[in-house]
Amino acid sequence: PAGDAAAMPMARQGVEAGIKRVWQNTDAPAARRELGGGFIGGIDQERQGRDLGREAIRTLDLSSDSAILVFGNWGEPGREVREKGTADEFEKAGFKVVKIKVQPSWSTDLNLATPTVSGSILSNPDTGLIVLPGGQMLGAAPIYLRAANIKPGQIKVIGTDVSPEIVRAIGMGYVQ
Repeated sequence: PAGDAAAMPMARQGVEAGIKRVWQNTDAPAARRELGGGFIGGIDQERQGRDLGREAIRTLDLSSDSAILVFGNWGEPGREVREKGTADEFEKAGFKVVKIKVQPSWSTDLNLATPTVSGSILSNPDTGLIVLPGGQMLGAAPIYLRAANIKPGQIKVIGTDVSPEIVRAIGMGYVQ
């Protein structure tokens, strides 16, 4: 869950249990104001997303007729902000953007995303770029692309975050 409405019950439970809270990546400003706690992450996630989109357009030599697959927490206020910013930049530049909803179960088992990611690629043969949210999915890009029989660099993959898995995926050519 994200946003103040979803976070408030959990934050209240934490206060009652004496647990200190630090929000990470997705802020809940009303919960922090009312119940305390800190925040770590980019404050302006929409700008982060827009910057990612603009930089990809500038540097990745994408074909103007490419489809851009943007995976995100669509329909979840407070969690879709960054990917929405990225999608908006591609739409503004005239690209066909396909928004695919991330499922909560993928956080516990990244392999569960494989059919959706590979199926989305196969359903959109004009895919030139995939935007994956967060480090877990971005680090699993080689798994998803191999399942769709895509070679490194054949489809560009971007996102935000860094982890050992992402560094390996970059080294393999699956993440740009």
